[in-house]
Amino acid sequence: MILQVVSIIGAVLTLGAYLAASSGWVEAKGPTFNGLNAVAAVFLLWAAIGLQNYGYILLNVAWLTLAVVALARFMIRAKSSKSDGKSES
Repeated sequence: MILQVVSIIGAVLTLGAYLAASSGWVEAKGPTFNGLNAVAAVFLLWAAIGLQNYGYILLNVAWLTLAVVALARFMIRAKSSKSDGKSES
């Protein structure tokens, strides 16, 4: 039962991220979208591991990796902009 709840939370987070991006509420390259995707991937990965669903594990490891790389790039750009005296707008 707990894995079902965990997977539903992950699915809601993923869908919420896409709704927010497609509605223009957040930038798809921004930290909110990618942060939501990273958290969602952790929940979905947890459920996939518990269910021993290897295809789903692979998918969510890839999804988590993509989100973390995007977040890292955003943080590097933000840090670079601050050190150059530019503000992020």
